[in-house]
Amino acid sequence: MSAAAQQQPLDPASTPSQARKPKSNTWLKLLLLCLVIIILFGAIGGGITAYVLTRPKPVMTVISDFQVGLTPAGSNGTVLHVSTHSFSGSSAITFLLDNQAIASKHHVTSDAHGNLKVDLLITDAWRIGNHKLTARDASGYTTKVGLPVIIVRQGQADTPGPNGSPPDDRFFSVDGSVHVQDAGTEKPLGTYTISLGVIGRSDPYGGIVCQSSDHGQTNTSDGILGDGITYREIYAYTCSGSYKSGRLSYIETSISAKIFYSNGPICVAHTPFVNMDLEGTFTNQNTISGTMSGDSFTLDCGGVLGTQIVRASKGTWTGQASGISLYG
Repeated sequence: MSAAAQQQPLDPASTPSQARKPKSNTWLKLLLLCLVIIILFGAIGGGITAYVLTRPKPVMTVISDFQVGLTPAGSNGTVLHVSTHSFSGSSAITFLLDNQAIASKHHVTSDAHGNLKVDLLITDAWRIGNHKLTARDASGYTTKVGLPVIIVRQGQADTPGPNGSPPDDRFFSVDGSVHVQDAGTEKPLGTYTISLGVIGRSDPYGGIVCQSSDHGQTNTSDGILGDGITYREIYAYTCSGSYKSGRLSYIETSISAKIFYSNGPICVAHTPFVNMDLEGTFTNQNTISGTMSGDSFTLDCGGVLGTQIVRASKGTWTGQASGISLYG
């Protein structure tokens, strides 16, 4: 076979003009586009994240001079010591009790850094019981966690009673003067002194009130009637009484009474009867005043004197508290 006959046409795929073309750059373009989108969204997301992270996240702490257990407590007229930070700078701050704005005569504003310290006054508008306290600035940023506080009656949780009177759990004494009148004729019958002891107790019981002579055992008292006649009274008293929220009550009951006169007669009282019933209210931390009353009672004296009726009494009294302490 001739060389010419053996020559075959070249494969078109192997011809120089038909050499393989380079791969399309479409995928490269798509990849670059995706990278641009990712970078764009990353920048936007980073901006959002930075914005969120730099927004105020207000925090509040509450301290009180009074507690129930470990929870800050207070009563009408006391204060809660409040500290806040991370509010909007120079913003009006509103305090909320159970998500309700607390009415206040004083407007408070955070400093340039969003911080604030204030003594928050408790008023009689704060209901007795357990509450959650939060705070909100003018831009609407609010403390996320409500802090527990307990509002108690005045005198409880060692808070002052009304008018600054001693708390219900305090021990103290009251020295006073009682001005007595005949309950019917209002004739003055004299003035005598009393010394009351108040034994404080934990909430909600309040204090117990008595005089040291009200122990149920006999006591002796001597006196002069005039014209050289003297007398000796032998008597025994018991008591009941209470102190709570600035109010004091005291009842002294006679359970036996005999009077021996130097000129002979002996008088025996029909018992029991209320010798003295006091009611009083503190007008400031130390001063108390109120009313008194006493029962009518009968004396059997025998002989010439026979039966004597001692008329009911009434009057007023004032006293001063002293020695106020937590443990007596």
